[in-house]
Amino acid sequence: MRHRRPLRPIIVLVLVAACAPAGGPLPERPLGLFPFRQNVLVGLIDQNGQVVVEPTFEFVGETDGELIAARTGGRWGYVDRQGQFRIEPKYDEAGNFVDDRAPVAADGRAGYIDSTGELAVEARFDAARSFAEGLAAVRLHGLWGWVDADGDTAIQPRFAFTRNFSEGLAAAREDEGGLLGFVDQTGAWAIEPAFLEAYSFSENVVAVQTQDQTWGFVHTDGTFALSPGYYWAYSFSDGYAAVRVGARWGYIDHQGNQVVAPRFDRAEPFSDGLAPVQEDGLWGYVSAAGELAIPLRFMGAEPFHGGLAVVTEDRRAWGYIDTRGEWVWAPTE
Repeated sequence: MRHRRPLRPIIVLVLVAACAPAGGPLPERPLGLFPFRQNVLVGLIDQNGQVVVEPTFEFVGETDGELIAARTGGRWGYVDRQGQFRIEPKYDEAGNFVDDRAPVAADGRAGYIDSTGELAVEARFDAARSFAEGLAAVRLHGLWGWVDADGDTAIQPRFAFTRNFSEGLAAAREDEGGLLGFVDQTGAWAIEPAFLEAYSFSENVVAVQTQDQTWGFVHTDGTFALSPGYYWAYSFSDGYAAVRVGARWGYIDHQGNQVVAPRFDRAEPFSDGLAPVQEDGLWGYVSAAGELAIPLRFMGAEPFHGGLAVVTEDRRAWGYIDTRGEWVWAPTE
């Protein structure tokens, strides 16, 4: 349901046939490598904008691990941080390594490999996601459940929709179009299905859409931390959450205090002390004090990760800026 713009074409997050945890907590990303596109192909730069891996790949996955999913010749494999293939490209799809397991798919079946490239969990699923908090969501015969690192069933497939586990709970619905609740790692309902939409827990609360179509935030015990009343709300990040009041977006803190007045057309999560905001078609970055730390001058902008943010001035060429708004990598196509 989240109406996010299609940014960052230089990176592909390949979670095999997974639905991304929209509105959920931002993944932690250590200082390190950042993908860039030049003359169709993708390479990697460091935080200073120095090329570490020359443009070689068609797409890459997340770059925060020792092994990075990369596609060449239409097939996915895994490269090290110097860009050398350590697991040969032979998969139709490939996800990120977490706890020495990565989801891969070939010939319509998905399973998991370890960091040596050996098959760790038999490719018997319709789809598989990366691990989160020790369990991975898998789809079998059209329904989602969870397995552990050995491939043993932790929660039987019975859900039409799930998100990944976060802070011990995962959003799930048993029937297509049914209400969402939250299950624990035994598969029991920790919060009974009562919501039209819900994201993932972050900073001990989660944004949920109630049956009257307004949004609020609930604790892990299902009680409301902030009562419903927002037209839309995203999960907390860096202590703040983007909320829509009427037609405008602003930010609140955990007590529900308005820290940035709702004056923007669009808003994204805080990270590194700044958040992307849009007004009159242009994007910039706002601080928690409500000041435009980086002026509205981009056609597209993403949240900061590891000190850099992907931005574009024309939606064709993409580059990286630092938290001062200065180019670290000038836009390339």
